[in-house]
Amino acid sequence: MKSAYPHLLQPVKAGKFVLKNRMQSSNSMPHFSQGPEEYPADPTIAHFLGRARSGAAFVTLCGVDDNYGMPTPPDWLDISHFPDFDMFNAKCQNYMIELVEAIHGVGSLASGSLFSASRIYRYVNEKGETESIDANEAGPGFGSEGMGGSIGDGVSAEDLRKIAKSYGQRAALYKRLGFDAVTIHMSYRAQVPSQLLSPLTNRRTDEFGADTPENRARFAVLMLREIREAVGRDMLIEIQFSAIEPEGGYTFEEGLQYLRMFEPYVDIVQVRSPEGDENHPIPFELEPTPFLELAARIKAEGLDFLVSNVGGYFDPDIADRAIAEGKLDLVAMARAWISNPNYGDLLYEDRFDDAVPCLRC
Repeated sequence: MKSAYPHLLQPVKAGKFVLKNRMQSSNSMPHFSQGPEEYPADPTIAHFLGRARSGAAFVTLCGVDDNYGMPTPPDWLDISHFPDFDMFNAKCQNYMIELVEAIHGVGSLASGSLFSASRIYRYVNEKGETESIDANEAGPGFGSEGMGGSIGDGVSAEDLRKIAKSYGQRAALYKRLGFDAVTIHMSYRAQVPSQLLSPLTNRRTDEFGADTPENRARFAVLMLREIREAVGRDMLIEIQFSAIEPEGGYTFEEGLQYLRMFEPYVDIVQVRSPEGDENHPIPFELEPTPFLELAARIKAEGLDFLVSNVGGYFDPDIADRAIAEGKLDLVAMARAWISNPNYGDLLYEDRFDDAVPCLRC
């Protein structure tokens, strides 16, 4: 029987891999499925495996891997996106390996999320000693300048280079655990890479400083190079990237300039909005997928990576049409699988009329 969504359900090559369709499961999970465990709890495992089993070709496993077992205040961390897993704990690693193998068993890929909740980075030096690099110059919490505040010269250039290396070391850990990819958070000025990319939050006066796009991108390029050297070409690198920023931030053209610098290192660019809240469309949005055209403009540049987009892709007709028109290569979804754990099955079986509508809450 001819598929109702031939483009959305068509395989695509990414690096050395072939994704079984164009659907990504972006980092998220239902609230309260994870308890105080520092490893994936059974409901969390069941949810992610369910996404892969019902059709997600690429599953991003949310998780914080830099807290070393130190609890993050629950009023600050969004536990449904970034639970506090201790990735350096052998018990947690065992659960992660089991989950990754189960995801592989249904023909899907697993990606580990590189997101620093504490912004205290674990770096192993040349002597094998572990250092803790603190990038909290602006103070913890979500600041008015961005989700993580600004970053100035209080974080030394030497420490930034160590943080870049720490990203490579964490990616290598994910590779040892069997992951196929890493997904790096570079959106909304929430993390060190995106804080430095943005004129709104980059307060530095050195070679990583705010005076030119090349300087602002220096850390991100260094970080991506460290990751690529650590994992080789047999692991995918995805970045979650704000295509444009609010007034005073980088422009779309400057964003393209950044992406050209990142092109040698990345396999997938997941295009996101200027701000975190906007990236999760609510029922009052005039456009069902408000950031599709940003992704389409990037796709039109013909850069050597797959272009993905997130935000409002519950309707498979919209996703299939966007891919057919060459605006996207992939769509990333989260609430689709929360509202319908069998979301992919409904598409493959041409039963989308049976889907429970997502309220975009």
